[in-house]
Amino acid sequence: MAPLKSSASSGSDKLKLETIASCKSIPWAERLTGFPVLLRVTAPLERTHRHSVDLVAVLDTSGSMGAPGRMDSVKQAMGFVIDNLGDDDRLSIVPFRRTGNDHLRYPLSEMSEENRTKLKTVVNSLQPGGGDDLESANEAAKILQQRTPDDISSRIGRIIYLSDGTYNVKDIIPDYPANTFGLSASHQPETMRYISDCTSGVYSYVNTKLENIKDAFAQSIGGLTSVTAIDVKIKLQTNEGVSISSIESGSYLHIISSDSQVGTIQINDLYAGEKKNFIVFLSIPEGKDKLITISGLYRNVKISKNDAIQFGKREVVVKRPKASTPSSEVVRPEVAAELVRGKLVKVVSSMATEPQLNNSNLQSLWDGIRNSENGLEAPEKIISNLDKGVTAMQREGKPFMLSWLTSHLRQRATTKDSPSESGDFQTSVMKTMLRLADDAELSEEEESESDSESESDSDEEKKKIQPVPKPAPQLEVKGKLKIMWEKVITCARSNVLPCGALLLLSALLLMLYVRIPVTNPPGMIIVKVDKDDTTSPTDASRHPGWPKMEKSLEVTMLRSMEDFGIASVFHGTSIEEVRDATNKYLYLAIVHASILGSRFRSEDVGTISMLEEKVKSLVAERNALLVKIEALAKEKEEIALSAENCPAVKESDEALQRANTRIVELEKQLRDKKAFAENVMSELNNAEDHLKTCGQRVDMLEDKVREMEGVVIN
Repeated sequence: MAPLKSSASSGSDKLKLETIASCKSIPWAERLTGFPVLLRVTAPLERTHRHSVDLVAVLDTSGSMGAPGRMDSVKQAMGFVIDNLGDDDRLSIVPFRRTGNDHLRYPLSEMSEENRTKLKTVVNSLQPGGGDDLESANEAAKILQQRTPDDISSRIGRIIYLSDGTYNVKDIIPDYPANTFGLSASHQPETMRYISDCTSGVYSYVNTKLENIKDAFAQSIGGLTSVTAIDVKIKLQTNEGVSISSIESGSYLHIISSDSQVGTIQINDLYAGEKKNFIVFLSIPEGKDKLITISGLYRNVKISKNDAIQFGKREVVVKRPKASTPSSEVVRPEVAAELVRGKLVKVVSSMATEPQLNNSNLQSLWDGIRNSENGLEAPEKIISNLDKGVTAMQREGKPFMLSWLTSHLRQRATTKDSPSESGDFQTSVMKTMLRLADDAELSEEEESESDSESESDSDEEKKKIQPVPKPAPQLEVKGKLKIMWEKVITCARSNVLPCGALLLLSALLLMLYVRIPVTNPPGMIIVKVDKDDTTSPTDASRHPGWPKMEKSLEVTMLRSMEDFGIASVFHGTSIEEVRDATNKYLYLAIVHASILGSRFRSEDVGTISMLEEKVKSLVAERNALLVKIEALAKEKEEIALSAENCPAVKESDEALQRANTRIVELEKQLRDKKAFAENVMSELNNAEDHLKTCGQRVDMLEDKVREMEGVVIN
């Protein structure tokens, strides 16, 4: 019998298929309709065998793009795209149609250094002007259609479409997925989402910080340049007696045969590390343990140019015990999470067509889903992420809702205004590309700051700069120094050493509490100190009291060692190591005190006291619960031990088993007798019908006889 949770993978560079039944077992006599089975397909993390991309970028150059910052943000984002496409990839630029015949277009070009330079020149030459024209989106599809048959079969054709406008949508060519990007609050989210839906793409948007369009493009390019599988088809074949009730596959095409025995799910492409979850609902007769067999095919021209690559076949099997157990009825967390997510997607889909979002209705429906049986069984992290999405929909409105919806229907990451709101379904390649975009921006800022500082600093000011003290070395928690430090503390409890150390620490904490200014040298420690979770630099070694503390501590320790003869405690450890170890602990104490000093003011003392009392109360409650748990565990062990050694209990168990067996037999006899009674009733009904028919015939004959007798008499 195959395990309940199984996976199939014939190599780290191939797709992996997993199947998870919703529960561990099904009682033998139960018949189920709508039994959920989770299917999960995962692409390999590495993108060594990724497909080459033919990308067409459709960029809005209408008059509205003349608003401050819009065109510059688009140019910067496109520069990042040009720099991060692979050498085997190709790019074409298609601006919106301008007034008259002035229409600039750059054809598909391989990403050589010369072509990268030319494409950047084309992008930088774009100027806003003219009106919106949706035909540019179809023109991008036509560019991809005009490729050679070999290019079409071996290269991925994709479109990115950016606009800030509002217009009516006409016929869209659906042949190539278009990832659409709405720019600024003036864009029309319904139109952007409609284009992405028609072409099997995704919709993203940036409303507030226009510079985030580079992050949006970076995330999209991270996916497009990591396609590891295309034309993925998952095949489902039920075993005899089992049928497919339905399939939940989001916006991915699925087909169920007329006899409900065969089903397929089709996926256009998969990015490296990407996962797709699907739910298959089965109708299962009594006693059936082998439910369904899963297999599949996909293509990767870098591995096999012509032949499709096969998944290994997997069979979903469940246990069918004679009697039910409580554990068998518990839905597995992975399946519960996917069922909850699917219900929320359906709710949001129904609301997406409404003119305005009804926040109270959405919250009420989500609360019902979250508090359902599946919601309580799903992992808390999944519920928390979905809850954040619902909250953001209520706050941000239609753009967030539609971007969230297209993301969850395709199980693919979208940008929802900012990178912080775009974590759902992100792959490792997308995250890497986002870091590249952010690092590039940071390096430019650092470079400009460095240049301005070098110009402003005079020679005299440079001479005044003090050398940075050597930071305390990083010591391991375990080892000789930790043992040494513990022995020092033990010995110091009986001498004057703690007094000196306590005085030094008190003085330092007092200086930090009154907030003596601290300079910020290079190599500073970054700690979070404010409510907005921003970072501010704190380097305790540059504190005015630090050098004096070091010297005083060293003198105090040496004097104490000489007076009390505790040098043997250190086992040959040098005073430098002792000082460094001590410095580390004091260093951490100062940083911790700095954080506390900045966060807690005198007016917060009451709150702190209340929190301390709450902590004490919770600790007391925890200890009381631990005592109860230990008592219950001990009682359980005693009961179990007595049950094992008690013949009466064993005899009772055996009698119970015999009774259960007898009950099953009686139930079978009852079913047989019920069936026999039904047959008898059926025959009785047939006999009654026959008797009625005979009575009708007798009446007819009697009428006929009387009629003949009348004729004879006459």
